[in-house]
Amino acid sequence: MPVRIRLQRFGRKKVPFYRIVSCDSRSRRDGKFLEVLGTYDPLIKNGQKEVRLNIDRCRYWLGVGAQPSDVVQRLFGQFGVLPPHVHKRQRQSSIPKNQREFSTSAAAPSTIPTHKYLSDAIINQNAAWAISNLLKK
Repeated sequence: MPVRIRLQRFGRKKVPFYRIVSCDSRSRRDGKFLEVLGTYDPLIKNGQKEVRLNIDRCRYWLGVGAQPSDVVQRLFGQFGVLPPHVHKRQRQSSIPKNQREFSTSAAAPSTIPTHKYLSDAIINQNAAWAISNLLKK
C-alpha cells in the first residue's frame, strides 16, 4: 500500500483549513486516512500562518517510506522535518546584470587559428564557383 502524506481540506467556502494526514495514495482527498499528523491554517492571523505538527510521527511515516506531497514537503522543510526543498532551476544571480563584475582574465585561446583556414575556404569556394561557371559555358 503506497502511503502519502498530504493535506486534507476542511473549513468552509473561501476559508480553508487543512489537516496533514498520512493516507493511502489511492484514496480520495477527503477520504479515509491512517493518522492525523498535524494541521495547517493558511489564512494569516497575527502576521503568520499557523502550522502544528507531530514531528515524531511525521518522521516515523517518512522512515517507513511515506512520500510527502509538494506542499507538505515544503512545510516539512520549513520546520526541520526534512531538509529544505531545493528548486531544480536556481536563478543564476540575484545581482542585476549591469552591476555584475565580469572577470578580466582572457578566455583560453582557440587551438585552431580560424583566420588561416577561413581564407583557404574562401579561395577554394571562389575557385569552385569559377570552375562551375566555365563548365556551364
